[in-house]
Amino acid sequence: MEYRDFGKTGEKVSVIGIGAWQAGLKSWGKDYTLKDVIDAIKISLDYGVSLIDTAEIYGNGRSEIVLSDVLKEYKDKVLIATKVAGYNATPRSVSKAAERSRRRLGVDVIDIYQVHWPPSIYTDLCGLAKELERLVDRGIIRYIGVSNFDLQILIKFRECFRKYDIVSNQMQYNLLIRSVEKDLLPYMKRENMELIAWSPIAKGALAGKFKADTMAKKMDSVFNRARKAHKLFDILRSLSDKYGCKMHQIALAWLVSKGAIPIPGAKRPSQAIENAQAGDLKLDYDDVKLLDNVTQEYVYIKMGGIMSRIIPNWLQKIAISILGGV
Repeated sequence: MEYRDFGKTGEKVSVIGIGAWQAGLKSWGKDYTLKDVIDAIKISLDYGVSLIDTAEIYGNGRSEIVLSDVLKEYKDKVLIATKVAGYNATPRSVSKAAERSRRRLGVDVIDIYQVHWPPSIYTDLCGLAKELERLVDRGIIRYIGVSNFDLQILIKFRECFRKYDIVSNQMQYNLLIRSVEKDLLPYMKRENMELIAWSPIAKGALAGKFKADTMAKKMDSVFNRARKAHKLFDILRSLSDKYGCKMHQIALAWLVSKGAIPIPGAKRPSQAIENAQAGDLKLDYDDVKLLDNVTQEYVYIKMGGIMSRIIPNWLQKIAISILGGV
């Protein structure tokens, strides 16, 4: 596994991470067990993965609890990143939410604490930034990150900070959705901020799995877009033959070549091994350009609107409580 600097933090991190949404046992179908997930995460760490991403909203805290058992054995080998739910991303609620996440994870300090979605328009952004900085000062969190922040809101939020800076932004980014490359990714590179890529293999579509058999897949327009990307899959199959690997490993290596840190999920150990092995795969320059050219149209497809910005926090909280997390 290859490692590199994690932005301005001074930390070293594996070029491939692992996402733990599936550990919440929601939205991902019923073809796996909790033991499968735990084994997959442990094997990822054994293969050198050193970044795990989760969120309080995954299974209404269950993903964090599941990870607590893993972290007892592997804490010194991993950076743990979690996310505060949109309805808790307020000056009034964020400190208590961070404390709850820390207890569920069973850690002394959360390495990277991310705002899951841009807060609603009714939220005091600078008040939230102030509380996040206090969490750093109190030793509850180590670094501040965000998730799903476009360039405009990212810049606006950064202007609120006085003592610390945002170290990372987590965005949906893969061969089928490249809109971050227009302005966000160049800006983040200039500012030495890490882009963490969620859904890096489009929920399995870039592995050639096109059946929408889970709620997570049915709700993802990028997953459904894959069925029409015939030229891309012709090239992925050709490159997988050339490099002697799977198509989704090519997709992960392409993201690494762009400077992103992909965090694929894994429901079973075999998937975790394949994902981690992609950290050793280096694509030739010409092959990266080939993939760039065949997916160029996806740079200009806008991401969907972020409804969370106009939905009041109390209404978000009620909806998620009814669903029991995602």
